[in-house]
Amino acid sequence: MTTTAPTGTAHGQHRWYVAREHLRPTRFGEPAIAGVVWAVRPTIGNGADRRIIGGPSYFTSRTKALAYAHRQARLTYGTPRNRKAHQ
Repeated sequence: MTTTAPTGTAHGQHRWYVAREHLRPTRFGEPAIAGVVWAVRPTIGNGADRRIIGGPSYFTSRTKALAYAHRQARLTYGTPRNRKAHQ
């Protein structure tokens, strides 16, 4: 399913970057994954001009991080059904 931004918006420029990040340094004797969490960062721009525009939101699972990113995208751009009504 392909989704596009409604007419008159910064077409696809506002996105949410989901990645694993170290929340704290790993302590001696811990596995390398001990201080890692999923982070969602809002970004804006295209290609090399992409910039982070806000602080991260941390989650314990990838599923929760992706759900949050999708919710934020729906709040910004609407649902596919809403977009068709505005075009």
